[in-house]
Amino acid sequence: MHAINSLKEMMRFYAAHFVFIDYFAILWVLAVFLVVLFLVIILIVKRPFFASFILILDACFLIFGIIYTHKIIDENIRKRELELNFIKQLSFSDTLIMDLNLTNLSKKPFSYCSVKVKFYTHSDNKFKNYINSLKPFKVQKSVINEQIDINTTKNVRLIINNFKPIDYNTTINSECF
Repeated sequence: MHAINSLKEMMRFYAAHFVFIDYFAILWVLAVFLVVLFLVIILIVKRPFFASFILILDACFLIFGIIYTHKIIDENIRKRELELNFIKQLSFSDTLIMDLNLTNLSKKPFSYCSVKVKFYTHSDNKFKNYINSLKPFKVQKSVINEQIDINTTKNVRLIINNFKPIDYNTTINSECF
């Protein structure tokens, strides 16, 4: 149930903040998928094995195409830098303070940014560490609704309550529109 709510929240977030280039990229990937799907339907009569192979490749293209077009657009059009200044665990309470700098490196100002910090248990085993990163024990999100101009840095301070000092890794990411 949590995964479905998370997916709904993600879809609402992107629908509210996507611009023309985002929709154009998704439509382009869907158009290529449909053209190849039409060719698979034609080929299935004469060469069913080859058509099945092309269908599997087409489905993979659809999934990876949507993911990577978003990533390419994000890295090129909405370029930004997120830098961790310091992390301080308060000794008198279970509170962690993080200080981050978000710098707009794109050609347009940002009007909305979301900064997400995920904490997950550290493991020496690389596979277990990757699995732990998919299931963080604490997630903190900060939203910036004010405009960040070109080549401007915005300081973001996160205060995380009920955070006990343990051996952990941190993943920090941001999305700006």
